Amino acid sequence: MEKEKVYISLELIMVLVIVFILTIIMFFSYLKHIRYAMIIEGKSMMYSIAKLEKAYYVEYNYYMPIDKSSYNKELDIDARTNSYFKNFAVFVPGTEQEAEFSIVSTSDTNGLLKNVNLILHEYKNKPLVCIVNKNNN
Repeated sequence: MEKEKVYISLELIMVLVIVFILTIIMFFSYLKHIRYAMIIEGKSMMYSIAKLEKAYYVEYNYYMPIDKSSYNKELDIDARTNSYFKNFAVFVPGTEQEAEFSIVSTSDTNGLLKNVNLILHEYKNKPLVCIVNKNNN
């Protein structure tokens, strides 16, 4: 009878260990997906800004530079509603060689996106290129 209790205890401990390991794996996978969704929200904002800059270029024949800001009245850009990337800057000409303009945004959170920069470059003959860069300051 005691031998059966020992086997049941060992089986229970093994099941608990397996459940614990699976929980840890799922937790870190969940954090990875949450971080990915946060970055996608920032990328979406940057693509919207690029689209507005292109429309502005069609109308006025130049891109509008914007200093670090969270709101621009002329282009009707409001990054304050974005949860993680609330400030942006538009550099004309771009920060990379041959870039027409570049958009840079830095995350405002201290959690999963601490020190993450999004950089979008607009080239004349290439599609938009968005880079996720982690600063190690």
